[in-house]
Parts: sequence; structure tokens; C-alpha cells
Amino acid sequence: MIELEPTRKDFLIPVPNEMRYETTPTWWQTFSSGVAYNNMPLIETVQEEYRFGERGFDPSFKIEDHVQDKYLPYFDDLARAKDLEHLRFLEQRVQNVLDRRSNLERGAFTASLASGFADPLFFTAFVPMLNVTRLGATALSAAGRLGTAGFAYGVASEARRAPFAVADEEWEAAWNIAATTALSTALGPVIKGAPHIMPFLRSTVRKSGQHAKGERPAQFVDSETGELKINPEDKYNPKSVNPFGSPIQRLLNKKWLGAGIKEKLTKLAYNSSIGLRGQGTEGGTQSVYQRSFVYTGIARQLEERLRDLHIQSITNGRRKKARQVFGAYAADFNPFNKDFDNWIEDTITKYIDSTAPTPRFGANAMDNQQKQAATLIRDFYQKFDADFRDVGLLMDDARINAEVTRLQAAKAKKAQLVADIEDNVKARGSQSKKQASKLATLGDEMDDIDVRIVKLQDLLDSPTRKNYVFSIYYDKLKLKDPTERANLQNIFTKHYIAKGMAPEQAEESAANTLRRIMEESADDLEDARPTGVAGNSKHLRKRKTDIDEHMINDFMVKNMDVFYTYAERAGRKIEFHRAYEGRDVDEVLSDIAKEMRRNGNTEEQIADVRAAFTGEYDRVMGSLVRNPDRFDNASSKFAQFWAGVTYLGEAGINAIADLGTIILSHGMKDVLRASWAALDSTTRGQVFKEARNAGVALDMARNVVMRKLLGDSVKRVQATRMERTQEIGNRFFYTANFLGPITTALKVLDQILVNDKFIRLSKQLADGTIDARDKEYLFRYGFDEDLANYVNDMPTQNAEGDDFLLANTDAWPSSTARERDMLRRYQAATAAHADNAVVMGQAFDRPLIMDGVAYIKDNAYTQAMRKKFPKLYEIDERASSDGVKMVRMESGTMSLPFTFMNFIFGANNKIMSAVIDPDRRYRLQGAVALIGLSYLSLNIKDKFWWRRAKENWADSPEMMARLIDHSGLVGFYGELGYMGLSVAAGISDNPEDFVIPPKFVSSDPDERLADSLTEPFGAPVGLGLDYYRIANDFLNGNYNDAAQGAFYSAPFLGVLPIKNDMRELMIGTGRY
Repeated sequence: MIELEPTRKDFLIPVPNEMRYETTPTWWQTFSSGVAYNNMPLIETVQEEYRFGERGFDPSFKIEDHVQDKYLPYFDDLARAKDLEHLRFLEQRVQNVLDRRSNLERGAFTASLASGFADPLFFTAFVPMLNVTRLGATALSAAGRLGTAGFAYGVASEARRAPFAVADEEWEAAWNIAATTALSTALGPVIKGAPHIMPFLRSTVRKSGQHAKGERPAQFVDSETGELKINPEDKYNPKSVNPFGSPIQRLLNKKWLGAGIKEKLTKLAYNSSIGLRGQGTEGGTQSVYQRSFVYTGIARQLEERLRDLHIQSITNGRRKKARQVFGAYAADFNPFNKDFDNWIEDTITKYIDSTAPTPRFGANAMDNQQKQAATLIRDFYQKFDADFRDVGLLMDDARINAEVTRLQAAKAKKAQLVADIEDNVKARGSQSKKQASKLATLGDEMDDIDVRIVKLQDLLDSPTRKNYVFSIYYDKLKLKDPTERANLQNIFTKHYIAKGMAPEQAEESAANTLRRIMEESADDLEDARPTGVAGNSKHLRKRKTDIDEHMINDFMVKNMDVFYTYAERAGRKIEFHRAYEGRDVDEVLSDIAKEMRRNGNTEEQIADVRAAFTGEYDRVMGSLVRNPDRFDNASSKFAQFWAGVTYLGEAGINAIADLGTIILSHGMKDVLRASWAALDSTTRGQVFKEARNAGVALDMARNVVMRKLLGDSVKRVQATRMERTQEIGNRFFYTANFLGPITTALKVLDQILVNDKFIRLSKQLADGTIDARDKEYLFRYGFDEDLANYVNDMPTQNAEGDDFLLANTDAWPSSTARERDMLRRYQAATAAHADNAVVMGQAFDRPLIMDGVAYIKDNAYTQAMRKKFPKLYEIDERASSDGVKMVRMESGTMSLPFTFMNFIFGANNKIMSAVIDPDRRYRLQGAVALIGLSYLSLNIKDKFWWRRAKENWADSPEMMARLIDHSGLVGFYGELGYMGLSVAAGISDNPEDFVIPPKFVSSDPDERLADSLTEPFGAPVGLGLDYYRIANDFLNGNYNDAAQGAFYSAPFLGVLPIKNDMRELMIGTGRY
């Protein structure tokens, strides 16, 4: 069987003799190939869109039956072919690239060099580059300026070439940019030809080595069956490389990591933002992170009904519905309006009291609306009980005993296998490697069974709460009062005595219980269903106490955040248990270490994977920051909040460009149709309801829209006073700057489109008419044929005024475990799509250090520091392996350099990787839309700069660089580039001569130097420097400069509705 690699890379096949000796291309042929290399990808893509864009897919056309063998290595670029004519067109595009590359490799170097002069983009940079060279004070400074110009030229050139190219080599665009920058430093920006050779040679050498070793490529075509297959070892390999993503994303690109380990990593935090190799042929994976968000929708449904009951209660039934604004309740915008908070606390208090043998408030304490609310609350917890039972987290004694019996029988069978192998070894007198491996595996499996049996038996002995009434979150603010603590301790003491403890032992146990309550963080409370839980955290398996809620009614937190927090955390536990088949995190980490040792990995590699999994587990489960109240963590969070309300006054204007990512996902035509449909209030109501059921479009309702830019991962059920102040400020600010409303509106727009798309494509997958790209699209979001068939049979509804199909999940059945699972899977897919279409950095997209946590290998420095600060430099055994210890570092100060970068890190996967992915149908439309909408956004924000940039367009590529950076097309690389420019400006005598200047540069050399030194440390540090300058100006009598600085550095004044008024006020007082 011959195996070929159908990717965009070169390949190895026998070469006919007549092809071994080829004539050297002429100078003109080489020159023409260089010009075409840069310009033809865009032109040919436009031609392809014109000829085949509106053509439908031929359901009878099978590409594997028609693709020519020599083009199999470029199967990824051919897979979008709609029919035979389209396939031949694409094959010709590939052949054109191969011919050009061959000419550039074999032709005259001077011709490749000269082709740069024919690049139209070159003329926008050539004259200013000569100017900066002439103006350079030294040869070194001139070279540096040419390097900057070369970088700009390379970025701009690749931005218009790479997204539309076919048959590109791995990292070809990055290599071209790097080589252009390096060569420009020495020889100028026109050297573009030489870098083209290296990627081809590098790829050829790599594949020659693979061929010699007999390694199977990632994708191959079986010559006997003609089917495209995926090497099982490459199933979870990403289709694009992002070195700045999460630890898990980084590890998925490691060739030394086996597919079994990559599967475990993917199940934890994958978010469908990038494609995986196996998704073209097999159903995809939905991670714990994706599926857990759906449970927030259950809490949202409860809140809507409770809000309506509250309105009915206070209006005596005159109003039936509480008023909402973009999914948030109007009453919440008034921080002094506590009507609902007081009502829900009173309702919960009376509901809990009603479960006491002798209710304190009497049997008829609740009015009609409160009685209905009590029923809803009880139903809320019962819904989760059903999910707990579905995955085996909630079991009665009979089920526990049955499971123990089953496990004991399974262990007995394995023990018999061990005995049989040992008898065989004794008879033969020797042990084979296969037998040794089998014995080791059986030993591990029996050890695992023993652990599970102990856990189950422990449940039979632990306190059980058969009548679960309400989540217990102790009111720690109230318990700061010594009198209240004494009252609660007295209640515990009486409870333990009633359970049979001696008075002295009861007092000691009560004191210990209270101490644990006060010492534990907000993420370690009694917040999930305890009865029969064999979960993934110790406090779920053994409660602090089995005390009834009515006994501690006065010491519990009772607000809507309790329901949301319970839903989020219970959902995470349910989905982790489902994904890892009942294994807890320690067992999964143990499995990882054992499997990696069997695969021959080193202990350092094992520690690397365990640290990544541990960190991502904490982040997914919402417990990454273990000490949120510690000074460095609390102060860093406040500093980021303050920088946000100071600098992000026009963030909503930036969000206009997010419409481009929706076009990238759905295409311009459907986005326009959906925008028209969204004008209908009935349609909006339908979509809002479905979105909220899936936990989508709650950014304003939950007051977390700032996470789009800040990535804040800490929101506790009982906020501190400082956090409550920040929440009030965030709600006002991110509504006034339009970020909240625009984000919500765009997510609703996406939900119209994605519901329709998922429903229609499910039908196509069910009846076998789906094309390859749409199939990969469904599989990327966790669909398979089973889910598609189920969705195809479920009731839908039509959007008013258009033929968009919307899911009607309220009418979907949910009485069985399978029905609930299918509903959750569909909702998780729509929720994941919303967070990818409206870009927001998520756990999979962001490095761990962005959240203030890092894992480093224990070394002499950490060992010395641990003696002084044992808690700060403590070894994390979960993240360590045998012989390699990992130290967990936590400090909010580590997150400061990444302030405002949440969108940027998300853009790496959700924009940049999408645009270069050939399976994305609308990548050309999306790229053009992002550039155009960025143009509009920047023009609205600063017309003065925009006019100046337009006037100097012929002399500077500044505008194009700003557009590309703002659009997200180059992701974090754009941020790195501008950070480098800012640092360079600080040490330069003439930053105004830069071809691409920094976004902000001071005219004062001393200020520029200080700015360059603080630039890498983040916006809060820069803001602190600005405050120092304001104070210094004021003390030195420079009142005008101080007033102007105060205006620019004042919080809340930059929001668009009041920005111009404040500016006019400053001008009117002569202080501007």
C-alpha cells in the first residue's frame, strides 16, 4: 500500500528519468514567478469566488475518485471543490504555485531579488525607507530603521498573500516576515526572493527523514480503498500552531506526546476555535469547559421566573414581566435599588424555614408568589439531581453496594489473568516483554479498582443529606463579628451533641468546623449536592457537617449569585465526571503519568503535562486563584479595573469590528439577512430565549462583559466591599461605553445564524448530502452522526419575517439521560460558537500566567526562597512527577503585563488561525470585512489622527499597519510589534522618522525613555507613571499640564457620551 500525505506540503514519489534533468529557467521566468508569488494568490482567490462562489455542491461528486495522484499532498487545499470543474481549477492553482516555486529555487538570485521592485506594496515603503536611511545618525540606527521598515513591509505583504495562498509550507508566512526583517536590516526591504527557498528545503528534509524512518504522515489515502484516513496518533493535532496559547494548546503540538494523552488534554479545555486533524473524518470532542457553561442557562431560567414573580408581588399582579435591557434587568442599573435582593433573601429565608419541624415564621409566612418561588427553587435543585444521577455522581446505598460488587468481580477477573500469566512464566522459566507489560498494566488496573472501592465505601460511612434544600454558603462577612461566630459555634455544638457526641468532643468539633469555614476560600464551600457524591474534590465526598439548613438559616448567603455559582460549579463537576468516566483529577493525573511512562516519555515531560493539566483543571473549575484576598492579588485586580475604566472609554467602538468575525463565520450574505431578521422584536425574543437557555448573551446580565478585554477569572458568591464597588463601576462603565450592548447584540446575531446552520447541516449529515467542509465544521463543535440525527428529529421554529430555523429547546424532551445529554450537547455547541464568533479569550486561548499563575521547575533559587516564604514557593505534588518537582507561583502582579490582552490572545486562534485555515468557507470575506470595519472604527474614534494618516498615506504604511493590528488578523504578533516600536521609540532620538510609529509617543525624550521601560509591564503600571507625572507637575506649579494629564488619566471620563463634553469643559476653563 502506498501512503501519500494530502497536505499543502511537498511529497516523495519516484521521479521519472525524463524529469531528473531540467533546464534552468530564464531570468524573466524567475522574475515573473517572484511577482506572481506575492500577487496571484489574492487575484486567483477572487477569480475562484467569481466563478464558483454561488455554485452549489454536487452531492454525487467524490473528490477522492477524481483528484490526480500528484496533487494528493495538497488535499487540504482541494477539499473545498464543489464539482469536477472546481477541482481542476484548484489543481491548476496548486500547479501554478509549484511551477513558481521551482523557478525561484532554480533561477537566478538577482531575478528573485528584482521581483521585489515590481510589488505594488513596495512603492508605499521605498521612498520613506530611503529617507530614514539618509537621516540615520549612525550606521546602526539606519540599519535599525530599515529593519523596522522591513518588518512592516513583510507583515503587510504576507497579510495580503498568505490568507489566500494554496500549497503553502508550514510557517511560510512567519518565515517570510522574519527573513524580510533580518535581510532589510543589512540590505534593505526589497530582498524578498531568498526566503522563499528555505521553507521548501526545510520541509523536504523533514519528510525525507520521515520516509526513511517509515513514519506515516498525518493524513494519507489508502490506495486499496481510495479513502482519506487520519493517522490515529495525529487525531488531536491542531491544524495551526499558536505558541502563545494555553499550556494545553502548546502540548497538543508536541510530537513526543501520544494521542491518548492529547485526548485527555482536549477533553478538559478545548473550545473549537481551531481545527484538529481528526475532525474531518470523525465526530468531534466537547470539553468540560464547553459543556459546563450550559448549566448557567438553568440558573438564568430560574432568575427570569423569580424576577417576574417579584414584579407581580410588588405590583399586585398589574405587571407580569420584569423589564430587561440587552438581557440585563433594568432595576440592576440602579445600585441603590435593593427591592429584588431583599425580596429574594426573604423568600429563601422563609422557604428554608418551612422545612423545619416547627417553622419559626409559621406555616403561612409566604405569600402566593413566594410559594411559587419556593417550588421553582426546589425544582432547580432537582434538575441537577437528575444530571448527577446520569453520570453516577449521585447514588443511593443500594446503587453504591451494587457498584462495589461489580468492581470486586472485575478485580477478581483481572487477578485470575495475573495468576494465569504467572503460571505460564513459571512453566517456561522466563518472562517475555509482552507478559511483563501485561502484568504491569493489570496491576495498575487493580490498584485503580481498589481506590474506587474505597471511595464508594467511604460514601456509605459519610454524613448524608437526603433532603437537600439549599446551597450552604456561609456569610463570612457576618461571621467576622465575634458574637455571630459564637452563636454559630453554639448551634454546631448542640447539633453534634444531638448526634451522640460527648459535650467536650462536640465543642471541639464545633470549633474545628467554624475554623475551617472561616479559613477556606470562597471556592471551597458546601455548594454542591452531597448525597452519594463520588466527585472530584474532597469536600464533596465528606461534608463538614450534616446539619440541616433551617438550623443555620441566619448564617447563609441568600441571593441570585448562589444559584449561578451552584449551577456553574455543579455543572463543571458533572461534566468532568462524564468526560473522564468517573475518574477524579488525581486519578486522571496518575493515568497520565502511567501512560507516558509506558510510551517512553521522560520524567520532565511527564511533569510538564501534569503541570499543564493541573493548571487548566483549576482554571476550568474556577479555582485557579487560591488566595484572591491576598494583597498582591486583590490590589492587582483593582489596578486592572481602574486601568479599564480609565483607558477603555471607547471599547464599544472597537467592538464594531467584531461584526467581521461573524462574517468570517457565516459569510456576508447571511449576516445581512440575519441583521434584517433581528430587527423584528419577535425574532429577537425567540433568539434571546434560546441563547439564554444555553448560557449565551449573559455578559450584561451577569456583569462580566469586561472579561472580553480583561479576562478576569474571579467572581465569588459573596464579594468583598471592594469587589462590590468594582461591580457597580463595571456595570455602569461597560454599558455607557457600549461594549456590553454591542457584544450582546452581536452574540444574538450569531445565534440566529448558528441555530439555522446547525439545524440545516444536521439534516444534510443525516441524509448524506453534506460536503466535507460543512462536515468538519459540525464535527469541530462536537457533533457526530448520532447528534445530527437527533437534532434533525427535534421541533424547530421559524424566525419571524425570514426562513431562518431556530431550535425550540423548550419543546425538546428531557426526561431521560440520553435526552438531557443531547440537549446539553446542542446547547454547548451554540454557546461555544458564540464565544468564537464574538472573540473573547478563553482558557484554551490564554497562557496560564495571564491569570497570575505559573509553574516552574524547582531549582536552587526556589529552594532558597521556600525557606523564607514556604507558601509562596510551595511544591505542587499534583503537578510534579518522580524526580521532577514543580513549584506553583501565584501572584496577581504576574497578570499586569497582560492587561487588555484577552481579546488579542483570543484573536490568535479565532481570527488569525481561522483566516489561514482552508476549511473556513468565508475566510476571504471575513478578512476583508475585518479590515473595512477596523477602518470605520478607527475613523470614529479619532478623526484627527485619521485625517493625518490619510494625508500621509503615500509616505507611510502606518494606516495599513494600524488596520491590520486592530482587525486581529495578526493576533498577538501585532501587539508584540507595537510593543517593540514603543520600546524602540524610547531609546531613539527621532521616533517621528519611524516608518510605522508607535500608537502613543511623547515629545519629551525623558518621558519616552520612562514609557519604554514601563511598556512591557502593562497598562496599570503605565497609569501609575502618569499619576506620578501629574503630581509632579502640580507640585512644580505646572497646573495646565497637570490638569490636562488628570483629564486623560481620570476614570469614567473617556466614555463616548460624555467625552466631548468633558473636553469642552476643559477648554472652557483654559486647562486643556
